[in-house]
Formats: sequence, C-alpha cells, structure tokens
Amino acid sequence: MIKKVTIILSFLLLFDLAALALLGKAYTTHLLIPPFVHSHDFILFLIFGISLLFIFKSKDQFRVKSVEILFGIAIIYLMISLFKTRNNVNDQIYYVIRQFMVFGYAIVIYVIIRQFYMFKDIQKQSLKAISIFGIICLSIQFIYVFYFLIFKDKSLFFNRNYFTPIVVLGLFIAASYVLIHVKNTYLKALSFTGIFLLSLSTGHDSIYLSLAVIFGFYVFLNANKKFKIISVIVIILMSVCVLLFIPSFSDVNMQWRILYWGDVLNRVMANYFIIGDGFGIPYVTDEAIEKLNFLMTSNDYDFQIINDQKYILAPHNSFLAMLLHIGFVPLLLLFYPFINLGRNSNWLKDKDVLFLCLSLIGTFVFSAFNVVLELPHSSSMIWTVYFIFIFKLDEKREQQSTI
Repeated sequence: MIKKVTIILSFLLLFDLAALALLGKAYTTHLLIPPFVHSHDFILFLIFGISLLFIFKSKDQFRVKSVEILFGIAIIYLMISLFKTRNNVNDQIYYVIRQFMVFGYAIVIYVIIRQFYMFKDIQKQSLKAISIFGIICLSIQFIYVFYFLIFKDKSLFFNRNYFTPIVVLGLFIAASYVLIHVKNTYLKALSFTGIFLLSLSTGHDSIYLSLAVIFGFYVFLNANKKFKIISVIVIILMSVCVLLFIPSFSDVNMQWRILYWGDVLNRVMANYFIIGDGFGIPYVTDEAIEKLNFLMTSNDYDFQIINDQKYILAPHNSFLAMLLHIGFVPLLLLFYPFINLGRNSNWLKDKDVLFLCLSLIGTFVFSAFNVVLELPHSSSMIWTVYFIFIFKLDEKREQQSTI
C-alpha cells in the first residue's frame, strides 16, 4: 500500500516539476485557494504531508542528521520570530513565513526524497528522472530560441530570454549529463559548447559562470597531478580576468550586489557568525538602502528599494540570506555531509556521483548570485538534486563499510 502511494507521489512530483518547466511563474503564482494557497505550493505540500505521515510510521535508515539539526535550528528561529510578531499586523507574519521558505522548501523536499528512498526501484529511477528533466529543459530552451528568432523582433542573446526560471537549472543538469555520459570526446566537447552557446540566450552572466565552473571542475578531476596544479593557476587567472575585464562583472548591477553583500556580512560579523537575525527582518539596513538607491539613481537606473521592499528584496545570494537568518556556524551543517566525499574522493569515479556533484555545483554557484532558494520557481529542483546526492554518498559509505 505504502509503495503504491509513494509511486503516485513520485509521479505527482514529476508533474509539478514539468509544470514549473512549462508554465513557470504563471504556475507558482496561480492562486488555487485565495488568498495564499498557490497551485505549486499546494501540490508540493500535499506530497510533503503524505510523505511525512508515512515516515512517522516507518523505521527507514535514510537520514541526514546534520541537515536535520540545521532544519531544527531554523524552525526554532521561526518560532521565535513568530512570537515576536504575535501582536503585529498580518503582513509581518507573512514576511516571517516568506523569508523562512529559504529553509522551508528544503525541509519539504528532504521529507519527500527521504520517503522515495525507502524503495530501491524508485531510487534507481530518480537519477534517470533528473537526467531526463535536464534534457527536457534543454529542449524547451532550444525550441524557445528557435521561436524567438522567427517571430520576435528583438535581440536574442545577452538578454533575459529564458523560457522559465527552472529551465536555467536544467541547462546545468544537461551540461553535467553530457560531460559524464557522452563517451566520444569530440561529441562531448561539441555538445557542451552548444549548451554554453544556448545559455547566452538567457542573458544571465551567472549562468555562463556556473557552466564554466562545471566544466573547470570536470577537467580538474580528470587531469593528472601536474596538470591539476596548472589548471588551478589558469582558473584563478581566468577568474581574475573575468572580474576585471568583463563589464557585467563590474557594472552597476554588480556594484549594487557588492554593496548589499557587504551590508549583510557586516550584520553577520556583528553577531560573531554564531547567531542570526531570524525571520521577518529587513534584509538590508536603512543606511545601506540610501547608498544602494543613490548608486542606481546616479547611474540613471529607475530602481529603488522603498517601503516594505526591504523585507522582500533578498541580497541576490541565497546563502548570504541563510547566513543572515541563522548565522554562519549553523549553516556549516548544510555542507557537513560533503566531508565524507572529501575523505573519499575516489567516489567521484562513480558516474552517478560525479553527475550529481557537477549538477549541484552549477546550481549552487548560480544560487550564490541570485535569489533562488527563497522562491518556489526552481528551488525544489536544487534541493532534489542536493538530497539525492547526499543519499547517494550515504550509499557509497555503507558499501565501503561492508567491504
């Protein structure tokens, strides 16, 4: 009975991801039950609720204790933040919940993937599903570009022309799949180059950077020891050149990000990296808002942070937002599961492990330059890759312990 229901839930999750790829924000912002219940959130939380019910009844071994502790800390901050706003207007409670979802979506996906991993056949299909999702997203963007070239009288490249937000993540997955699973070297290089050129249609510099990091990491892993040293030096030099000579990494938008990030880091340091400010807080101080607004207006940009936007406009770096909410030290728990990979780098010789690793690297680099994990448009895919990767590492650890 439980297995049959879980299979239905897995198909429901696939439907949700397909809707995100095809409908995007029209799907995530569609009000199913006014005023707050949206279609995507309803389906995701339905799967979550049923999965949570089954987990309470089971004794499965798939757990990530470090991440569970992290989620526990985040929930404690949520409770404290809600308690502080108990006498305030409903808008403030809304901001608390909205900001908490940078962890909330991770918690939901963790419970769902943990439930799916109770069954071996679903485990085996999960990697195939991720790969197919990447190829579908790649196909969607390719068709969209073809349509754009024929019917749109606008500049295609270097403008924001991605079909839906989650399609961007699919490009990272597809690129990782090509590097790992295409055997012919020339076809591999041609395919990856094609994906990179296609990414230029998205107009996101952080996408090009993410793809470059995926490729650089892949080359580094497959190089001999002497070439690894050379490749690290080359990557560092290239990174410096990118920051210095590519205008988009030093333009007003990047200056705006750096100013914003500096304000967030100052607040984190003021808390000694240990505690956070909780949820329902202004993302940016009033002093920093003045500097940010002046930067934009003095450069003829019609953009201002006004009124309650300081509670909504996150710092375009999902990990900095997490730091602000709960502090630096607790957030280290998010990366603690990777310690085993550091101790057993030979695990990366497993194609499945490397594929997931490259996909995750791409999505994490992208998240470090954008508001991604806080929003429903694509965060569920990132956390799906993350937890399947962590569970895969756990499988490798168990296999090693039985040898």
